[in-house]
Amino acid sequence: MAVKWCGPQPGQRALDVCCGSGDLALLAAAVGPSGAVAQLDFAADMLQDAARREAAVAADNPWQRLAKVTWVPGDALELPFGDSVFDAATMGYGLRIVADIPKALSELRRVLVPGGTVSVLDFNNSSQPLVDTLQVGVYDHKGLMCRYDMGSSSHSAVQQLQ
Repeated sequence: MAVKWCGPQPGQRALDVCCGSGDLALLAAAVGPSGAVAQLDFAADMLQDAARREAAVAADNPWQRLAKVTWVPGDALELPFGDSVFDAATMGYGLRIVADIPKALSELRRVLVPGGTVSVLDFNNSSQPLVDTLQVGVYDHKGLMCRYDMGSSSHSAVQQLQ
């Protein structure tokens, strides 16, 4: 769903920050052979695992032409890309592990082209048991996710999608 909401199109460049095992970026390969996907993660082991998974998907589907995927070691707080490089971006469960959430979101905005979109999938890691219980219940039944409109002039433009 996160990839669908950020809407990568054939021929575009997509970025998955804190890619982990690569699930979101592999889906973003919908940008096709004329597009490109960059997967970024701080953990080299996760990038190696994601690369193996991509190779397995390619081997299982030799007739399907996917986008070129690049595996990039890096920090979500200092993305190693120039300004206005990507058309779409995703971050799945990455906000919970960054030291500075506003900085991470600012970096996502910086690397997106004007009008680019980003989908961030995450949960608050609350220290209150009641909040955690309610949060899991909402997620299990509603599929809670937010889409940050990075093309907006306001950093607070958040829309809950159903």
